[in-house]
Amino acid sequence: MSRREASAGAPIGGRFPVPGQARTWMAAVSAGGGSRLIVVFCLACVFATGALACRRSIFQDEGAIILNFAAGYLGFFAPLPYYDQAAPPLAMAVLSAFYSLEGGDLFLTRFFLLLLCWVFFAGALAVALRTRDTGLWYGLLITLAVRPILLYATEIKQYAFEFIFTIVFLMMHLARKGDYSLRYLALFLALGILSIFFSFSSVFIILAVMFDIVVTRESRGVRLYWAAGAVLYCLVWGAVYVVMVKPMIAFQFINYGKEYAGLTLLNVVRNGDLTSLVIMLKEVRGIGPHLFIVVAAPVLLIAGLRAKTPRAAPILPRWGEARSADHAAARLLVWVCGGLGLLNVLGIYPFSTTRQMLYVAPVIGLFLGWLVVRMLTAFGLRPAMRTALLALMIAPAMLYNLGVAARTSYVKTDVWDLYQFIKQHQYRHVVSWVIFDPTLQLFYGTDPDKTFEVKGLLNRNSAPNLSVAELKRRLAANDDDIPNQLWSVLKREEDFRAYVDWVVRRVTRDDVTLIATVEIFPYQEQQLDAALKAAGCDGRVVFEEKAVKAFEVRCAHP
Repeated sequence: MSRREASAGAPIGGRFPVPGQARTWMAAVSAGGGSRLIVVFCLACVFATGALACRRSIFQDEGAIILNFAAGYLGFFAPLPYYDQAAPPLAMAVLSAFYSLEGGDLFLTRFFLLLLCWVFFAGALAVALRTRDTGLWYGLLITLAVRPILLYATEIKQYAFEFIFTIVFLMMHLARKGDYSLRYLALFLALGILSIFFSFSSVFIILAVMFDIVVTRESRGVRLYWAAGAVLYCLVWGAVYVVMVKPMIAFQFINYGKEYAGLTLLNVVRNGDLTSLVIMLKEVRGIGPHLFIVVAAPVLLIAGLRAKTPRAAPILPRWGEARSADHAAARLLVWVCGGLGLLNVLGIYPFSTTRQMLYVAPVIGLFLGWLVVRMLTAFGLRPAMRTALLALMIAPAMLYNLGVAARTSYVKTDVWDLYQFIKQHQYRHVVSWVIFDPTLQLFYGTDPDKTFEVKGLLNRNSAPNLSVAELKRRLAANDDDIPNQLWSVLKREEDFRAYVDWVVRRVTRDDVTLIATVEIFPYQEQQLDAALKAAGCDGRVVFEEKAVKAFEVRCAHP
């Protein structure tokens, strides 16, 4: 085995040509109590933040997922029956088990998911500390500073499993000490195949890691059998995709394929669609550790200006060192982000929402950990000062996230408060709004004390979209069997008015009716007001919290 091969898995911060200096301070930081104190502080903040976030009401997509728990374990391996949802089957099984443990308690379901994520991160950080790899454990902390990570660690969806498996495969590469044997490859492949059933996106991380091993190991044998392993994994993944994944996500492509295709650079270039470009940039921005960067940039700038010259070590590695295991975190950023970017340019992979790209956040976090450690090493500061700066840069983001969770619980839509408002004010007639449908069906279906009737509920079944003309015909005919997919069909304002008129026809004219809405747009509210007036009714807002609004409706005559 060559010297470079033997050094595989060395600290991300790298080994530098200054004799002993880099190793000395890294050992001092990792072996001393400072690094452990930073990790313990951050883990405590993360747990407290997550626990506070567990208090929030569910999002409509969570309501849709929970309703699909009725499919049962075997049903999770087939297309989900309701609301065009698609999720990996074993992720669904774990979420369903958490939900069932305490009879459908939403807070405890979130809390169990938080515990799973927190224990996993604590274990990963313990491994990183044992390797005395400052860049690795600090990169994990930077990942935990990304606010959406904390949000989706407690969301009843599959996204927590996606970033968990990203970290598993990154750690299996970055924390290794040169053993890329056939036995280790077999373990890697076994976990890779298992991950397909928890995270559809893990393929992008697995192939990036295997590619990095193939192009950087000096041993020809290692390169060959890891390349063969990558081919085997692709064959298995392709078979699972054709047999299981493709049918599961079929309605996503059938019903929302145009929307996804629009969120690619190919569409932007072809059609000059700058609106889609802005949407993509906004969603991609969401996976970054913004506050950490805002704090770290001036700290590192000041430290760099005060550093002695010449620098103790180079910040960026020399070209001849690029294949070193010390710099794997930087290479993986290039492989993952470059690969996804290429797929986006080709129109294959859309940059749709932050939550669907959140699995990339650990790649960014570990790269930043690598970069920060190299910069601090280059500045030649004393070990105690380096530890203090590491704490200074990460603490504000952790405390800020904790403060936001204490104030808002990361709530997206206050649907539970809306439901309780209906109950407490003893409304007898409620008309639902399209986006409220999944959560209202969940709350109403599990409520043992139903004190009101609900009209306007939609058909929850997964199904292909109707045409605009057919959907408008059904709405005009006052058909009660209206599919839940209408929100993705009636995109134009003039088309949506057909649904608004359908809602107003469900108002009880001889009594007070509450129209309960979630995420109603201004133009839709104007249409609702106009439709009520045209029907001889008057509506006023009687309840409003985040993304929810309730209109009390009274009509002039029966």
